[in-house]
Amino acid sequence: MSVLALKLIRDLWQSRWQHLAVGTMVLLGVAFFDAAYMTYRNLEASYATSYRRLRFEDFSVTFHAAPEQAADRVRRIPGVTAVEGRLVEDVIIELPGRSTKKLVGRLIGVPADRRPAVNDMFVTRGRYLSSRTAREILLESSFAKFHRVDPGDVLDVVRGGGRARLRVAGIVQSPEYVYVVRSKQDIMPFPEAFGVMFISGDVLGPLVGKTGLINEVHGTVVDPARLPAIMREAKRLLAAYGAQDPVPRHDQPSYQLLDQDLQGFRAYSVLFPLLFLSVAGLTVYTLLTRMIHLQRPTIGLLRALGLARRQVVTHYLGAAALVGIAGSAWGTLAGQWLAALTTRWYASFLSVPYVMAIPRWGVMAAGFLIGAGSCLAAGILPARATARMEPVEALRKAAPEAGRVVTLDRLLPGLGRLALVWRLPWRNLLRHPRRTASTLFGVGAAMALIMTAQGLLDSSEAALDLLLRRLIQDDVRVEFATQQDLTVVNRVRSWPGVVWAEGVLELPAELQRGPVTYSALLVGLQPDSRLQRLLAEDGSPVRLDGRGLILGQTLRAKLHVAPGDVVWVTLARGRTEEEPRPHPV
Repeated sequence: MSVLALKLIRDLWQSRWQHLAVGTMVLLGVAFFDAAYMTYRNLEASYATSYRRLRFEDFSVTFHAAPEQAADRVRRIPGVTAVEGRLVEDVIIELPGRSTKKLVGRLIGVPADRRPAVNDMFVTRGRYLSSRTAREILLESSFAKFHRVDPGDVLDVVRGGGRARLRVAGIVQSPEYVYVVRSKQDIMPFPEAFGVMFISGDVLGPLVGKTGLINEVHGTVVDPARLPAIMREAKRLLAAYGAQDPVPRHDQPSYQLLDQDLQGFRAYSVLFPLLFLSVAGLTVYTLLTRMIHLQRPTIGLLRALGLARRQVVTHYLGAAALVGIAGSAWGTLAGQWLAALTTRWYASFLSVPYVMAIPRWGVMAAGFLIGAGSCLAAGILPARATARMEPVEALRKAAPEAGRVVTLDRLLPGLGRLALVWRLPWRNLLRHPRRTASTLFGVGAAMALIMTAQGLLDSSEAALDLLLRRLIQDDVRVEFATQQDLTVVNRVRSWPGVVWAEGVLELPAELQRGPVTYSALLVGLQPDSRLQRLLAEDGSPVRLDGRGLILGQTLRAKLHVAPGDVVWVTLARGRTEEEPRPHPV
Protein backbone atom coordinates (compact mmCIF):
# COMPACT_ATOMS: atom_id res chain seq x y z
CA MET A 1 0.00 0.00 0.00
CA SER A 2 1.35 3.44 -0.91
CA VAL A 3 2.14 6.03 1.74
CA LEU A 4 -0.68 8.32 0.55
CA ALA A 5 -3.22 5.50 0.65
CA LEU A 6 -2.14 4.56 4.15
CA LYS A 7 -2.36 8.21 5.22
CA LEU A 8 -5.86 8.47 3.72
CA ILE A 9 -7.06 5.44 5.68
CA ARG A 10 -5.56 6.82 8.89
CA ASP A 11 -7.18 10.21 8.29
CA LEU A 12 -10.57 8.59 7.74
CA TRP A 13 -10.19 6.48 10.87
CA GLN A 14 -9.04 9.42 12.97
CA SER A 15 -12.15 11.40 11.96
CA ARG A 16 -14.38 8.35 11.63
CA TRP A 17 -17.37 9.80 13.48
CA GLN A 18 -17.41 12.98 11.41
CA HIS A 19 -17.07 11.00 8.18
CA LEU A 20 -19.76 8.57 9.35
CA ALA A 21 -22.11 11.50 9.98
CA VAL A 22 -21.42 12.89 6.50
CA GLY A 23 -21.90 9.46 4.93
CA THR A 24 -25.20 9.08 6.77
CA MET A 25 -26.41 12.42 5.40
CA VAL A 26 -25.47 11.33 1.89
CA LEU A 27 -27.17 7.97 2.45
CA LEU A 28 -30.39 9.65 3.59
CA GLY A 29 -30.35 12.18 0.76
CA VAL A 30 -29.80 9.55 -1.94
CA ALA A 31 -32.27 7.12 -0.34
CA PHE A 32 -34.97 9.78 -0.09
CA PHE A 33 -34.35 10.95 -3.64
CA ASP A 34 -34.42 7.44 -5.08
CA ALA A 35 -37.40 6.35 -2.98
CA ALA A 36 -39.48 9.46 -3.65
CA TYR A 37 -38.69 9.86 -7.34
CA MET A 38 -38.93 6.12 -8.09
CA THR A 39 -42.24 6.01 -6.24
CA TYR A 40 -43.43 8.92 -8.37
CA ARG A 41 -42.29 7.12 -11.54
CA ASN A 42 -43.77 3.80 -10.35
CA LEU A 43 -47.15 5.39 -9.61
CA GLU A 44 -47.10 7.23 -12.93
CA ALA A 45 -46.36 3.96 -14.74
CA SER A 46 -48.97 2.07 -12.69
CA TYR A 47 -51.69 4.54 -13.62
CA ALA A 48 -50.64 4.67 -17.29
CA THR A 49 -50.44 0.85 -17.53
CA SER A 50 -53.85 0.43 -15.91
CA TYR A 51 -55.40 3.00 -18.23
CA ARG A 52 -53.82 1.42 -21.31
CA ARG A 53 -54.57 -2.24 -20.55
CA LEU A 54 -58.13 -1.57 -19.43
CA ARG A 55 -58.81 0.86 -22.31
CA PHE A 56 -59.68 3.89 -20.22
CA GLU A 57 -61.92 6.45 -21.91
CA ASP A 58 -60.65 9.52 -23.78
CA PHE A 59 -64.02 11.25 -23.42
CA SER A 60 -67.54 10.70 -22.13
CA VAL A 61 -70.95 12.24 -22.77
CA THR A 62 -73.86 12.18 -20.33
CA PHE A 63 -77.48 12.74 -21.37
CA HIS A 64 -81.02 12.16 -20.12
CA ALA A 65 -81.93 8.90 -21.87
CA ALA A 66 -81.53 7.52 -25.37
CA PRO A 67 -81.98 4.22 -27.21
CA GLU A 68 -78.97 1.92 -27.15
CA GLN A 69 -78.53 2.55 -30.90
CA ALA A 70 -77.57 6.17 -30.15
CA ALA A 71 -74.06 4.98 -29.31
CA ASP A 72 -73.65 3.85 -32.95
CA ARG A 73 -73.82 7.48 -34.08
CA VAL A 74 -70.78 8.33 -31.99
CA ARG A 75 -69.03 5.13 -33.08
CA ARG A 76 -69.19 6.26 -36.73
CA ILE A 77 -67.37 9.56 -36.09
CA PRO A 78 -64.00 9.48 -37.93
CA GLY A 79 -61.12 9.05 -35.47
CA VAL A 80 -63.15 7.17 -32.84
CA THR A 81 -61.69 3.73 -32.12
CA ALA A 82 -64.20 2.33 -29.63
CA VAL A 83 -67.46 3.38 -28.01
CA GLU A 84 -69.46 1.91 -25.14
CA GLY A 85 -72.98 3.08 -24.37
CA ARG A 86 -74.36 2.21 -20.96
CA LEU A 87 -77.03 2.92 -18.37
CA VAL A 88 -75.92 4.30 -14.99
CA GLU A 89 -78.28 4.65 -11.99
CA ASP A 90 -77.70 5.60 -8.36
CA VAL A 91 -79.44 3.35 -5.83
CA ILE A 92 -79.50 2.58 -2.12
CA ILE A 93 -77.44 -0.41 -0.93
CA GLU A 94 -78.46 -2.51 2.05
CA LEU A 95 -76.10 -5.09 3.48
CA PRO A 96 -78.06 -8.15 4.70
CA GLY A 97 -77.45 -8.84 8.36
CA ARG A 98 -76.44 -5.22 8.95
CA SER A 99 -79.80 -3.52 9.23
CA THR A 100 -78.41 -0.08 10.08
CA LYS A 101 -76.35 0.10 6.89
CA LYS A 102 -78.08 2.05 4.14
CA LEU A 103 -75.45 3.18 1.66
CA VAL A 104 -75.36 5.02 -1.65
CA GLY A 105 -74.54 2.82 -4.60
CA ARG A 106 -74.05 3.21 -8.32
CA LEU A 107 -75.19 0.50 -10.74
CA ILE A 108 -73.38 0.57 -14.09
CA GLY A 109 -74.66 -1.52 -16.97
CA VAL A 110 -71.98 -3.46 -18.87
CA PRO A 111 -72.13 -6.21 -21.49
CA ALA A 112 -72.18 -9.69 -19.93
CA ASP A 113 -71.35 -11.68 -23.08
CA ARG A 114 -68.08 -9.79 -23.73
CA ARG A 115 -65.64 -7.48 -21.99
CA PRO A 116 -66.32 -3.74 -22.37
CA ALA A 117 -64.54 -2.12 -25.31
CA VAL A 118 -63.99 0.99 -23.15
CA ASN A 119 -63.37 1.06 -19.37
CA ASP A 120 -62.77 -2.65 -18.87
CA MET A 121 -62.37 -4.08 -15.34
CA PHE A 122 -59.62 -6.05 -13.63
CA VAL A 123 -61.06 -8.99 -11.68
CA THR A 124 -59.11 -9.43 -8.44
CA ARG A 125 -61.28 -12.18 -6.94
CA GLY A 126 -64.14 -14.30 -8.22
CA ARG A 127 -65.16 -14.16 -11.88
CA TYR A 128 -66.74 -11.99 -14.55
CA LEU A 129 -70.52 -11.94 -15.18
CA SER A 130 -71.78 -15.37 -16.25
CA SER A 131 -74.79 -14.48 -18.42
CA ARG A 132 -76.84 -11.56 -19.70
CA THR A 133 -79.82 -12.44 -17.50
CA ALA A 134 -78.13 -13.42 -14.21
CA ARG A 135 -78.84 -11.12 -11.26
CA GLU A 136 -75.25 -10.78 -10.22
CA ILE A 137 -72.81 -7.90 -9.91
CA LEU A 138 -69.13 -7.06 -9.97
CA LEU A 139 -68.29 -5.03 -6.85
CA GLU A 140 -65.58 -2.36 -6.76
CA SER A 141 -62.68 -3.50 -4.56
CA SER A 142 -62.36 -0.61 -2.06
CA PHE A 143 -66.03 -0.88 -1.06
CA ALA A 144 -65.74 -4.67 -0.83
CA LYS A 145 -62.59 -4.41 1.28
CA PHE A 146 -64.08 -1.91 3.72
CA HIS A 147 -67.32 -3.85 4.24
CA ARG A 148 -65.68 -7.30 3.97
CA VAL A 149 -67.85 -8.45 1.10
CA ASP A 150 -66.65 -11.55 -0.77
CA PRO A 151 -67.70 -13.29 -4.00
CA GLY A 152 -70.88 -15.24 -3.34
CA ASP A 153 -72.29 -12.71 -0.85
CA VAL A 154 -75.54 -10.91 -1.62
CA LEU A 155 -76.54 -7.21 -1.51
CA ASP A 156 -79.96 -5.58 -1.61
CA VAL A 157 -80.43 -2.55 -3.85
CA VAL A 158 -83.40 -0.22 -3.43
CA ARG A 159 -84.63 2.32 -5.95
CA GLY A 160 -87.97 4.03 -5.50
CA GLY A 161 -90.34 1.39 -4.19
CA GLY A 162 -88.50 -1.54 -5.79
CA ARG A 163 -85.99 -3.85 -4.18
CA ALA A 164 -83.71 -6.46 -5.73
CA ARG A 165 -81.24 -8.94 -4.27
CA LEU A 166 -78.01 -9.28 -6.25
CA ARG A 167 -75.22 -11.80 -5.80
CA VAL A 168 -71.56 -10.74 -5.97
CA ALA A 169 -69.85 -12.64 -8.79
CA GLY A 170 -66.46 -10.95 -8.46
CA ILE A 171 -64.43 -8.14 -6.94
CA VAL A 172 -63.01 -5.75 -9.54
CA GLN A 173 -60.92 -2.63 -10.03
CA SER A 174 -61.88 -0.10 -12.68
CA PRO A 175 -59.81 2.63 -14.42
CA GLU A 176 -62.73 5.00 -13.81
CA TYR A 177 -62.52 4.51 -10.05
CA VAL A 178 -58.83 4.20 -9.21
CA TYR A 179 -59.67 7.08 -6.89
CA VAL A 180 -63.27 6.27 -5.92
CA VAL A 181 -65.33 9.48 -5.98
CA ARG A 182 -68.98 10.07 -6.80
CA SER A 183 -68.53 13.21 -8.90
CA LYS A 184 -66.54 16.41 -9.27
CA GLN A 185 -68.85 18.00 -6.70
CA ASP A 186 -68.33 15.20 -4.16
CA ILE A 187 -64.66 14.30 -4.41
CA MET A 188 -64.01 12.85 -0.95
CA PRO A 189 -63.53 9.06 -1.22
CA PHE A 190 -65.70 7.37 1.39
CA PRO A 191 -65.87 3.61 0.76
CA GLU A 192 -67.89 3.40 3.96
CA ALA A 193 -70.82 5.17 2.32
CA PHE A 194 -70.42 4.83 -1.47
CA GLY A 195 -70.00 1.75 -3.63
CA VAL A 196 -69.80 1.07 -7.36
CA MET A 197 -71.37 -2.06 -8.87
CA PHE A 198 -71.24 -3.37 -12.44
CA ILE A 199 -74.23 -5.36 -13.68
CA SER A 200 -75.46 -6.75 -16.98
CA GLY A 201 -77.14 -4.01 -19.00
CA ASP A 202 -79.96 -6.43 -19.87
CA VAL A 203 -80.72 -6.81 -16.14
CA LEU A 204 -80.29 -3.16 -15.13
CA GLY A 205 -82.74 -1.73 -17.70
CA PRO A 206 -85.84 -3.64 -16.51
CA LEU A 207 -84.69 -3.28 -12.88
CA VAL A 208 -84.95 0.55 -13.01
CA GLY A 209 -87.70 0.77 -15.61
CA LYS A 210 -85.47 1.86 -18.52
CA THR A 211 -85.34 -1.18 -20.77
CA GLY A 212 -83.27 -0.61 -23.92
CA LEU A 213 -82.04 2.83 -22.81
CA ILE A 214 -78.64 4.31 -22.06
CA ASN A 215 -77.65 7.64 -20.50
CA GLU A 216 -73.86 7.68 -21.00
CA VAL A 217 -71.45 7.16 -23.88
CA HIS A 218 -67.72 6.57 -23.33
CA GLY A 219 -65.20 6.48 -26.16
CA THR A 220 -61.54 6.32 -27.17
CA VAL A 221 -59.86 8.08 -30.08
CA VAL A 222 -56.85 7.50 -32.31
CA ASP A 223 -55.37 11.00 -32.25
CA PRO A 224 -55.67 13.08 -29.04
CA ALA A 225 -55.19 16.22 -31.14
CA ARG A 226 -58.58 15.58 -32.75
CA LEU A 227 -60.36 15.05 -29.42
CA PRO A 228 -61.97 18.55 -29.18
CA ALA A 229 -63.50 18.20 -32.66
CA ILE A 230 -64.73 14.68 -31.92
CA MET A 231 -66.35 15.80 -28.65
CA ARG A 232 -68.14 18.67 -30.42
CA GLU A 233 -69.48 16.26 -33.03
CA ALA A 234 -70.57 13.75 -30.36
CA LYS A 235 -72.52 16.45 -28.52
CA ARG A 236 -74.18 17.55 -31.77
CA LEU A 237 -75.25 13.98 -32.59
CA LEU A 238 -76.69 13.47 -29.09
CA ALA A 239 -78.20 16.95 -28.71
CA ALA A 240 -81.72 15.58 -29.19
CA TYR A 241 -81.33 13.61 -25.95
CA GLY A 242 -80.17 16.59 -23.88
CA ALA A 243 -76.46 15.87 -24.07
CA GLN A 244 -74.28 17.73 -21.59
CA ASP A 245 -70.83 19.04 -22.44
CA PRO A 246 -68.50 16.09 -23.14
CA VAL A 247 -65.89 15.43 -20.46
CA PRO A 248 -62.33 14.74 -21.67
CA ARG A 249 -60.09 12.32 -19.83
CA HIS A 250 -58.12 15.02 -18.01
CA ASP A 251 -61.37 16.35 -16.47
CA GLN A 252 -62.64 12.95 -15.36
CA PRO A 253 -62.88 13.23 -11.52
CA SER A 254 -60.76 10.21 -10.59
CA TYR A 255 -58.09 10.94 -13.22
CA GLN A 256 -57.94 14.63 -12.27
CA LEU A 257 -57.42 13.91 -8.56
CA LEU A 258 -54.75 11.32 -9.25
CA ASP A 259 -52.89 13.68 -11.58
CA GLN A 260 -52.93 16.52 -9.02
CA ASP A 261 -51.72 14.16 -6.31
CA LEU A 262 -48.97 12.85 -8.59
CA GLN A 263 -47.65 16.31 -9.44
CA GLY A 264 -47.50 17.24 -5.76
CA PHE A 265 -45.61 14.02 -5.06
CA ARG A 266 -43.11 14.91 -7.76
CA ALA A 267 -42.31 18.30 -6.21
CA TYR A 268 -41.62 16.83 -2.77
CA SER A 269 -39.50 14.04 -4.25
CA VAL A 270 -36.91 16.66 -5.26
CA LEU A 271 -37.18 19.21 -2.42
CA PHE A 272 -36.43 17.01 0.60
CA PRO A 273 -33.44 15.08 -0.86
CA LEU A 274 -31.79 18.31 -2.03
CA LEU A 275 -31.84 19.64 1.53
CA PHE A 276 -30.05 16.52 2.81
CA LEU A 277 -27.47 16.51 0.02
CA SER A 278 -26.73 20.23 0.34
CA VAL A 279 -26.06 19.82 4.05
CA ALA A 280 -23.86 16.78 3.35
CA GLY A 281 -21.82 18.69 0.76
CA LEU A 282 -21.40 21.63 3.10
CA THR A 283 -20.24 19.33 5.88
CA VAL A 284 -17.65 17.72 3.58
CA TYR A 285 -16.34 21.19 2.70
CA THR A 286 -16.01 22.20 6.37
CA LEU A 287 -14.46 18.87 7.37
CA LEU A 288 -11.80 18.94 4.65
CA THR A 289 -10.99 22.60 5.33
CA ARG A 290 -10.33 21.86 8.99
CA MET A 291 -8.33 18.71 8.13
CA ILE A 292 -6.11 20.62 5.69
CA HIS A 293 -5.57 23.41 8.20
CA LEU A 294 -4.35 20.90 10.78
CA GLN A 295 -2.16 19.05 8.26
CA ARG A 296 -0.27 22.02 6.81
CA PRO A 297 3.17 20.77 8.01
CA THR A 298 2.49 17.30 6.62
CA ILE A 299 1.43 18.72 3.28
CA GLY A 300 4.55 20.90 3.17
CA LEU A 301 6.79 17.89 3.90
CA LEU A 302 5.14 15.78 1.18
CA ARG A 303 5.44 18.63 -1.33
CA ALA A 304 9.13 19.11 -0.36
CA LEU A 305 9.76 15.39 -0.97
CA GLY A 306 8.53 15.80 -4.54
CA LEU A 307 4.79 15.19 -4.33
CA ALA A 308 3.04 16.86 -7.30
CA ARG A 309 0.13 19.24 -6.89
CA ARG A 310 -2.11 16.86 -8.78
CA GLN A 311 -1.35 14.12 -6.24
CA VAL A 312 -2.23 16.43 -3.35
CA VAL A 313 -5.58 17.28 -4.95
CA THR A 314 -6.28 13.61 -5.67
CA HIS A 315 -5.34 12.60 -2.13
CA TYR A 316 -7.74 14.98 -0.40
CA LEU A 317 -10.48 14.43 -2.95
CA GLY A 318 -10.14 10.72 -2.20
CA ALA A 319 -11.54 11.26 1.28
CA ALA A 320 -14.57 13.09 -0.12
CA ALA A 321 -14.97 10.48 -2.88
CA LEU A 322 -14.89 7.52 -0.47
CA VAL A 323 -17.50 9.09 1.80
CA GLY A 324 -19.70 10.07 -1.14
CA ILE A 325 -19.43 6.71 -2.93
CA ALA A 326 -20.05 4.66 0.22
CA GLY A 327 -23.02 6.79 1.28
CA SER A 328 -24.47 6.85 -2.24
CA ALA A 329 -24.11 3.08 -2.70
CA TRP A 330 -25.94 2.28 0.52
CA GLY A 331 -28.45 5.04 -0.19
CA THR A 332 -29.18 3.55 -3.62
CA LEU A 333 -29.89 0.12 -2.14
CA ALA A 334 -32.05 1.60 0.60
CA GLY A 335 -33.87 3.83 -1.93
CA GLN A 336 -34.79 0.90 -4.17
CA TRP A 337 -36.17 -1.06 -1.22
CA LEU A 338 -38.11 1.96 0.08
CA ALA A 339 -39.48 2.76 -3.38
CA ALA A 340 -40.96 -0.72 -3.83
CA LEU A 341 -42.37 -0.65 -0.29
CA THR A 342 -43.82 2.87 -0.66
CA THR A 343 -45.34 2.18 -4.07
CA ARG A 344 -47.22 -0.90 -2.86
CA TRP A 345 -48.23 0.82 0.38
CA TYR A 346 -49.52 3.89 -1.47
CA ALA A 347 -51.33 1.80 -4.09
CA SER A 348 -53.05 -0.19 -1.34
CA PHE A 349 -55.04 2.94 -0.42
CA LEU A 350 -56.28 3.22 -4.01
CA SER A 351 -57.80 0.79 -6.46
CA VAL A 352 -54.85 0.50 -8.85
CA PRO A 353 -55.29 -2.55 -11.11
CA TYR A 354 -51.64 -2.87 -12.20
CA VAL A 355 -48.91 -1.87 -9.73
CA MET A 356 -45.51 -1.31 -11.41
CA ALA A 357 -42.98 -1.41 -8.55
CA ILE A 358 -39.84 -2.01 -10.63
CA PRO A 359 -36.22 -0.77 -10.39
CA ARG A 360 -35.62 2.53 -12.17
CA TRP A 361 -31.97 2.26 -13.17
CA GLY A 362 -31.81 5.80 -14.53
CA VAL A 363 -33.11 7.25 -11.26
CA MET A 364 -30.75 5.06 -9.25
CA ALA A 365 -27.77 6.16 -11.37
CA ALA A 366 -28.81 9.80 -11.05
CA GLY A 367 -29.12 9.50 -7.28
CA PHE A 368 -25.72 7.84 -7.00
CA LEU A 369 -24.03 10.49 -9.15
CA ILE A 370 -25.74 13.35 -7.29
CA GLY A 371 -24.70 11.95 -3.90
CA ALA A 372 -21.10 11.23 -4.86
CA GLY A 373 -20.86 14.39 -6.95
CA SER A 374 -22.04 16.63 -4.12
CA CYS A 375 -19.19 15.38 -1.92
CA LEU A 376 -16.61 15.71 -4.69
CA ALA A 377 -17.80 19.22 -5.57
CA ALA A 378 -17.57 20.24 -1.91
CA GLY A 379 -14.01 18.89 -1.68
CA ILE A 380 -12.60 20.58 -4.78
CA LEU A 381 -12.10 24.06 -3.29
CA PRO A 382 -10.16 23.05 -0.15
CA ALA A 383 -8.12 20.45 -2.11
CA ARG A 384 -7.09 22.97 -4.77
CA ALA A 385 -6.29 25.58 -2.11
CA THR A 386 -3.97 23.04 -0.49
CA ALA A 387 -2.24 22.18 -3.76
CA ARG A 388 -1.47 25.86 -4.44
CA MET A 389 0.60 26.17 -1.24
CA GLU A 390 4.36 26.12 -1.75
CA PRO A 391 6.33 23.65 0.41
CA VAL A 392 8.07 26.37 2.42
CA GLU A 393 4.75 28.15 3.04
CA ALA A 394 3.05 24.97 4.14
CA LEU A 395 5.91 23.98 6.49
CA ARG A 396 5.70 27.34 8.21
CA LYS A 397 2.91 27.79 10.71
CA ALA A 398 -0.05 29.88 9.63
CA ALA A 399 0.24 33.58 10.40
CA PRO A 400 -1.53 34.47 13.66
CA GLU A 401 -4.74 36.44 13.38
CA ALA A 402 -4.77 37.91 16.88
CA GLY A 403 -3.77 41.42 15.83
CA ARG A 404 -6.30 41.63 13.03
CA VAL A 405 -8.89 44.37 13.51
CA VAL A 406 -12.41 43.31 12.50
CA THR A 407 -14.25 46.00 10.58
CA LEU A 408 -17.54 45.12 12.22
CA ASP A 409 -16.07 46.26 15.58
CA ARG A 410 -16.01 49.76 14.18
CA LEU A 411 -19.55 49.47 12.80
CA LEU A 412 -20.85 48.24 16.16
CA PRO A 413 -19.24 50.46 18.84
CA GLY A 414 -21.21 48.70 21.53
CA LEU A 415 -19.30 45.49 20.82
CA GLY A 416 -16.17 46.99 22.37
CA ARG A 417 -17.92 47.59 25.69
CA LEU A 418 -18.84 43.91 26.06
CA ALA A 419 -16.89 41.70 28.43
CA LEU A 420 -13.97 39.81 26.91
CA VAL A 421 -15.78 36.49 27.31
CA TRP A 422 -18.46 37.79 24.87
CA ARG A 423 -16.15 39.70 22.48
CA LEU A 424 -13.98 36.67 21.70
CA PRO A 425 -16.80 34.49 20.27
CA TRP A 426 -18.01 37.40 18.11
CA ARG A 427 -14.52 38.05 16.73
CA ASN A 428 -13.90 34.35 16.09
CA LEU A 429 -17.05 34.26 14.00
CA LEU A 430 -16.13 37.41 12.09
CA ARG A 431 -12.52 36.40 11.43
CA HIS A 432 -13.67 33.28 9.53
CA PRO A 433 -16.60 34.51 7.42
CA ARG A 434 -16.69 31.51 5.09
CA ARG A 435 -16.72 29.02 7.94
CA THR A 436 -19.34 31.07 9.75
CA ALA A 437 -21.49 31.38 6.62
CA SER A 438 -21.25 27.64 5.91
CA THR A 439 -22.21 26.82 9.51
CA LEU A 440 -25.16 29.19 9.36
CA PHE A 441 -26.25 27.65 6.07
CA GLY A 442 -26.07 24.14 7.54
CA VAL A 443 -28.12 25.11 10.58
CA GLY A 444 -30.60 26.98 8.37
CA ALA A 445 -30.96 24.02 5.99
CA ALA A 446 -31.57 21.65 8.91
CA MET A 447 -34.18 24.00 10.34
CA ALA A 448 -35.79 24.35 6.91
CA LEU A 449 -36.09 20.58 6.65
CA ILE A 450 -37.67 20.31 10.09
CA MET A 451 -39.97 23.28 9.53
CA THR A 452 -41.10 22.06 6.12
CA ALA A 453 -42.01 18.60 7.36
CA GLN A 454 -43.56 19.80 10.59
CA GLY A 455 -45.24 22.72 8.81
CA LEU A 456 -47.16 20.31 6.57
CA LEU A 457 -48.51 18.51 9.63
CA ASP A 458 -49.28 21.75 11.46
CA SER A 459 -51.07 23.19 8.42
CA SER A 460 -53.22 20.06 8.08
CA GLU A 461 -54.09 20.11 11.78
CA ALA A 462 -54.89 23.83 11.65
CA ALA A 463 -57.14 23.37 8.62
CA LEU A 464 -59.00 20.49 10.27
CA ASP A 465 -59.31 22.45 13.51
CA LEU A 466 -60.76 25.43 11.62
CA LEU A 467 -63.17 23.18 9.72
CA LEU A 468 -64.34 20.96 12.55
CA ARG A 469 -64.27 23.37 15.50
CA ARG A 470 -65.06 26.83 14.14
CA LEU A 471 -67.08 26.14 10.97
CA ILE A 472 -68.83 22.76 11.33
CA GLN A 473 -70.04 22.24 14.88
CA ASP A 474 -72.38 19.28 14.61
CA ASP A 475 -71.80 15.96 16.37
CA VAL A 476 -73.73 13.72 13.97
CA ARG A 477 -74.44 14.05 10.25
CA VAL A 478 -77.10 11.96 8.50
CA GLU A 479 -77.40 11.90 4.70
CA PHE A 480 -80.50 10.81 2.80
CA ALA A 481 -80.47 9.11 -0.57
CA THR A 482 -83.54 11.15 -1.57
CA GLN A 483 -84.63 14.64 -0.54
CA GLN A 484 -86.72 14.94 2.63
CA ASP A 485 -88.90 17.74 4.00
CA LEU A 486 -88.35 19.68 7.21
CA THR A 487 -90.64 17.42 9.26
CA VAL A 488 -87.64 15.09 9.57
CA VAL A 489 -85.64 17.90 11.20
CA ASN A 490 -88.46 18.72 13.62
CA ARG A 491 -88.77 15.06 14.58
CA VAL A 492 -85.04 14.81 15.33
CA ARG A 493 -85.18 17.97 17.46
CA SER A 494 -87.76 16.27 19.69
CA TRP A 495 -85.52 13.32 20.50
CA PRO A 496 -84.20 13.10 24.07
CA GLY A 497 -80.62 14.33 24.31
CA VAL A 498 -80.71 16.35 21.08
CA VAL A 499 -79.79 19.98 21.73
CA TRP A 500 -80.32 21.22 18.19
CA ALA A 501 -80.78 19.89 14.66
CA GLU A 502 -80.75 21.57 11.25
CA GLY A 503 -81.49 20.56 7.70
CA VAL A 504 -79.07 21.15 4.83
CA LEU A 505 -79.77 20.87 1.11
CA GLU A 506 -76.79 19.98 -1.10
CA LEU A 507 -77.16 19.91 -4.89
CA PRO A 508 -74.48 19.42 -7.55
CA ALA A 509 -74.58 22.19 -10.14
CA GLU A 510 -72.60 24.01 -12.80
CA LEU A 511 -71.75 27.69 -12.42
CA GLN A 512 -71.03 29.72 -15.54
CA ARG A 513 -69.82 33.25 -16.14
CA GLY A 514 -68.90 34.15 -19.68
CA PRO A 515 -66.91 31.31 -21.30
CA VAL A 516 -65.90 29.77 -17.95
CA THR A 517 -67.93 26.86 -16.52
CA TYR A 518 -67.14 25.17 -13.22
CA SER A 519 -68.75 22.25 -11.39
CA ALA A 520 -69.62 22.98 -7.78
CA LEU A 521 -71.80 21.87 -4.89
CA LEU A 522 -74.62 24.22 -3.90
CA VAL A 523 -75.16 24.12 -0.13
CA GLY A 524 -78.43 25.50 1.23
CA LEU A 525 -78.20 26.50 4.91
CA GLN A 526 -80.62 28.05 7.35
CA PRO A 527 -79.96 31.81 7.56
CA ASP A 528 -79.48 31.58 11.34
CA SER A 529 -77.52 28.31 11.25
CA ARG A 530 -75.93 27.36 14.59
CA LEU A 531 -74.02 24.35 13.32
CA GLN A 532 -72.39 25.58 10.09
CA ARG A 533 -70.68 28.96 10.10
CA LEU A 534 -69.27 30.97 7.23
CA LEU A 535 -66.17 33.11 7.66
CA ALA A 536 -64.77 35.86 5.44
CA GLU A 537 -61.11 35.99 4.45
CA ASP A 538 -60.32 38.16 7.49
CA GLY A 539 -62.01 35.65 9.84
CA SER A 540 -65.15 37.71 10.44
CA PRO A 541 -68.52 35.87 10.34
CA VAL A 542 -70.69 36.05 7.21
CA ARG A 543 -74.47 35.97 7.52
CA LEU A 544 -76.84 34.64 4.89
CA ASP A 545 -79.48 37.15 3.86
CA GLY A 546 -81.16 35.22 1.04
CA ARG A 547 -79.78 37.45 -1.70
CA GLY A 548 -77.60 35.57 -4.16
CA LEU A 549 -74.66 33.22 -3.71
CA ILE A 550 -71.70 33.31 -1.37
CA LEU A 551 -68.63 31.87 -3.08
CA GLY A 552 -65.33 30.70 -1.65
CA GLN A 553 -61.98 32.11 -2.68
CA THR A 554 -61.13 29.30 -5.11
CA LEU A 555 -64.45 29.45 -6.94
CA ARG A 556 -64.33 33.25 -7.14
CA ALA A 557 -60.88 33.05 -8.71
CA LYS A 558 -61.95 30.35 -11.18
CA LEU A 559 -64.97 32.35 -12.38
CA HIS A 560 -63.30 35.79 -12.10
CA VAL A 561 -66.24 37.27 -10.20
CA ALA A 562 -66.68 40.09 -7.71
CA PRO A 563 -69.62 41.05 -5.48
CA GLY A 564 -72.52 42.18 -7.66
CA ASP A 565 -71.66 40.02 -10.69
CA VAL A 566 -74.21 37.59 -12.13
CA VAL A 567 -73.49 33.86 -12.34
CA TRP A 568 -75.63 31.38 -14.29
CA VAL A 569 -76.45 28.28 -12.22
CA THR A 570 -77.62 24.98 -13.73
CA LEU A 571 -78.58 22.07 -11.48
CA ALA A 572 -77.32 18.60 -12.31
CA ARG A 573 -79.58 16.37 -14.34
CA GLY A 574 -81.99 14.21 -12.36
CA ARG A 575 -82.31 16.63 -9.43
CA THR A 576 -85.54 18.17 -10.74
CA GLU A 577 -88.52 16.81 -12.64
CA GLU A 578 -88.05 19.16 -15.59
CA GLU A 579 -85.05 19.53 -17.86
CA PRO A 580 -82.29 21.55 -16.12
CA ARG A 581 -81.89 25.11 -17.39
CA PRO A 582 -79.57 27.93 -16.30
CA HIS A 583 -80.76 30.54 -13.80
CA PRO A 584 -79.11 33.93 -13.23
CA VAL A 585 -78.09 34.47 -9.62
